[in-house]
Amino acid sequence: GDWIIKFRATTDPADIGKREFDIMELAKRAGLEVPEHKLFNDKYFGVKRFDRKQNGKKVFMISASGLLDADHNQPVLDYSDLLSLTAKLTRNMVEIEKMFRLMVFNVLINNTDDHAKNFAFLYDGENWKLAPAFDLTQTIGCWEHATSVNHKGIDITGADMIHLGYQVG
Repeated sequence: GDWIIKFRATTDPADIGKREFDIMELAKRAGLEVPEHKLFNDKYFGVKRFDRKQNGKKVFMISASGLLDADHNQPVLDYSDLLSLTAKLTRNMVEIEKMFRLMVFNVLINNTDDHAKNFAFLYDGENWKLAPAFDLTQTIGCWEHATSVNHKGIDITGADMIHLGYQVG
């Protein structure tokens, strides 16, 4: 099948592939929908393409950045935007819950690289659904989230996340 393999950047720690693999495994154990993934040669993290069918044909995928015309280089989104987008696009409470769970996971592991291009939706010709969680990293040295929670990029509390859940639910 088709895989995306991530190679280490010069600024990354030597074990970045193993770290990403471990975080993806943690996400899976936490109940998030994640794509098939592997650690190649004990150091290269790979994700099987989830935007392809078995026959190799493409599945239409678009990021939140593309849908909302949101600059992924700037902290312009709040998870309330993503939860609302998920609700309007999918009209499915299961998909909204997936986005909520992804928000909680990103906050708890300190994935501050949660920008608008790291959320995507798939369309099968009839229905939209949230793409599996991808590009999950634990950010070291950066505490401000690219996507805020209850309009806070730092010092996010459980109460902030619950407040958003009540807004959408």
